[in-house]
Amino acid sequence: MNIEMDKLLTNKWQKMTHWWGNPELGYDCWGKKYKDGFRVYIFGKKDNHKKEYEIWDYHFCVRDHYGAAFKKDSTPEQVMEYIDLRQKLKLLDSGRNLTKNELKN
Repeated sequence: MNIEMDKLLTNKWQKMTHWWGNPELGYDCWGKKYKDGFRVYIFGKKDNHKKEYEIWDYHFCVRDHYGAAFKKDSTPEQVMEYIDLRQKLKLLDSGRNLTKNELKN
């Protein structure tokens, strides 16, 4: 994992130069650091799910905790909104899915 990229994160979503996991894949990447120290990255490509053996467009990872994928046909902005909601609910470091009520409220 690229610790140098972690140092570039701020409290706002920002476009990164590349995804540190495997730059050769050419994924777009965004990152953010929350006040409690969680560092989150979103990575993927639009319409990635249309490629053979691919299911999702965008994935996210909470550094040192877990990673997950987001629904296909999603945009990075939707994933950012979802992650910000998880943080607001204090569930960012939990691997469980949000309930329908949590998403609705």
